[in-house]
Amino acid sequence: MQDAGHRCHNGNTGYLASIQSKEENDYLLSLLQSDSNFKDHTDAWIGGCDMKSEGTFEWISGNMLTDGVIFWTGGSPNQGGKGVEGQYNNFENGEPNESGEEDCLVMRGGKKNNPSSSSSDGQWNDVACYSPNSFFFVEFDG
Repeated sequence: MQDAGHRCHNGNTGYLASIQSKEENDYLLSLLQSDSNFKDHTDAWIGGCDMKSEGTFEWISGNMLTDGVIFWTGGSPNQGGKGVEGQYNNFENGEPNESGEEDCLVMRGGKKNNPSSSSSDGQWNDVACYSPNSFFFVEFDG
């Protein structure tokens, strides 16, 4: 996940994507699924986490417009967790599950090539920040 912050393009530092709408989420999902290395169950890092306060997810991407914006609070849905009014979120059913070890977000690549898969197209899941993952969405200013 930390690798995204070391990416640059034309001198602009990259940061993990802050997803602000269904349209943006759908667009990023289409990029992931169109990659020649895409396989079912492929995930991609996005720039949300709950490292500061367990159960409160905010964008930590490096984008000054969205950094620190809380989009989910209260932990898991079973504990009363819910999206913050006006902020987009797309958590998979039952997520975030708040195990305490899962502080970073991925977007699920879905079941493009396997309709019987249980993976959810474009939905988000909280996972351990140091989980291996080959894909991430990087945004650039400029």
